[in-house]
Amino acid sequence: MFDKIFSSKVEQLWSLYNATTEISHPGEKGAFRELFVRSLITSIIPFHYGVGSGTVVDKWGRQSPQIDLIIYDKRLLPPLLEEVGHGVYPFDSVLRLIEVKSTLKKSDFNQLEKICKSVCPSNPNGLKMASKGNLPGGSSNYPFTSLIAYNTKISDIKRTVTEQHPSLEKHISQTCVLTKGIYKGDTKIMIPSSDMIQNTKIFLTILLGAIEKTAMSRSEFNVADWMFREK
Repeated sequence: MFDKIFSSKVEQLWSLYNATTEISHPGEKGAFRELFVRSLITSIIPFHYGVGSGTVVDKWGRQSPQIDLIIYDKRLLPPLLEEVGHGVYPFDSVLRLIEVKSTLKKSDFNQLEKICKSVCPSNPNGLKMASKGNLPGGSSNYPFTSLIAYNTKISDIKRTVTEQHPSLEKHISQTCVLTKGIYKGDTKIMIPSSDMIQNTKIFLTILLGAIEKTAMSRSEFNVADWMFREK
C-alpha cells in the first residue's frame, strides 16, 4: 500500500509540474515547484522535522545563501523567524539543504557550490555549530546538500560536476533529475534512469536515510549557547 500511495504522490508531483508550465513569471513558477517537492517530503518525514525555505545563520552572524528547502529538527532549535514556511533557521538545527530546479542548467551548480561552501566544516569562514555535539571531540554531523530537478539541458551531469565543479564531489550528496537519473557525488557514480518514481524513491532514500543519525549527533538545545557570544 505504501508503495502505491508514494507512487501516486510522485505522479501528482509531475502532473503539477506540467500544469504550471504556462505560468509566465519564472519566480512564481519556481515557487510552486519548490512547494510540490516540499509537500512530498513533508508527507513522509516524522512530525518532529520541519521543512522551510530561506537562510541559515549561525550564532556569530554568518549566513548561507538563499536556500530553496531546509530540513530542520524542531526538537533542537525553532526557527529564529518564520512566516508561511519561509524564514531564518539556526544552523544547529539544520539537517539537510535542497535546491529545486525546474530545468537544471550548468550555471545552477555555481549557486550549489556557494551553498556547499557556506556549510563546509573545513571552511574557516563557513557556518559553525554553537553547541558541542555528541560525537568524539564534541563534533557534530554538518548538513549535506542535494539538488533535485524536474528536467535538464545537461547531457552529461557527471562530467559537468567532475570537470567544472570538482569541489562539489566532496560536499554534495546527490543530484537528481527526475527524467534522467541520479548522480552521487560522494561515489562519482551516475545512475541513469527515466523512471521518475524510481528516481524519486532513490533520491529520498539517500536524502532521509541518515537524517536521524545527523540529528542525534547534535546536542540538546541550550539557550545560553546562542544568547551569549564568547569575547
